[in-house]
Amino acid sequence: MHELVADDDDDSGEPEVPAAPKANGISHGRARPIPDDPRANEGFNYILAGLLALPMLAFGFGAIVVPPAVMITLISKGLSRGVTAYVVAGAILGALWLLMLYAFTRSLFRKPKQKPQRPPGA
Repeated sequence: MHELVADDDDDSGEPEVPAAPKANGISHGRARPIPDDPRANEGFNYILAGLLALPMLAFGFGAIVVPPAVMITLISKGLSRGVTAYVVAGAILGALWLLMLYAFTRSLFRKPKQKPQRPPGA
């Protein structure tokens, strides 16, 4: 189970009372369990990772949404103005985006390679 440790951040000058667990495993007093993972006391790292994830989410969303929007704009402007280069550029951009999307989803949903199993006693 968890080991108990007393909080040392008390400035009230009251004498420390040793913590004892109750019958149901919940401690009383000012004791708290020692976490299984030592990184659990470093909350700043988790906040920093969460803040860094926000721009990555925005970048991922932009990578999914922006190329089709540019493709549609190029093709529609090319058709309305009669500029073949815009239509071709939009088609090429669309093909590249679909290829990238296919490659990503293929690698995402691929079955993991199984390691060859060694025979027993080898």
